[in-house]
Amino acid sequence: MTWLARNWHRVLVHGAGIAALAWLGAVYVFALAPLPDRYVMLHSGTWGLVFLTATLACTPLRRWVFPRAIQVRRALGLYAFAFICIHVAVYAVAENGLDANLIVRDLDERRAMLIGFAGWL
Repeated sequence: MTWLARNWHRVLVHGAGIAALAWLGAVYVFALAPLPDRYVMLHSGTWGLVFLTATLACTPLRRWVFPRAIQVRRALGLYAFAFICIHVAVYAVAENGLDANLIVRDLDERRAMLIGFAGWL
């Protein structure tokens, strides 16, 4: 059996993660969207949640359907963390210019943002 036949699930996860990162990078660098900062902020958060959900789904998948799903859990978690870090960085730098007063005001006004920030920490 070849390496690719045994590890197709790893290739799939890394391919999806790298492709999504490359697309967000291209949108930001080449301004492929009308508001690239906003596009990257919104979509990096979405991709972060998708990868986080996939990470959490690995254990039930391993138990019931696909025993080797556990082998990609770490990669999925790292991609989720990378996307969420990009999300926080774009929010803090591009949206608020690293102004601590604006960030603290947003955390005070939006409870969901406070919960997300606490989870990120």
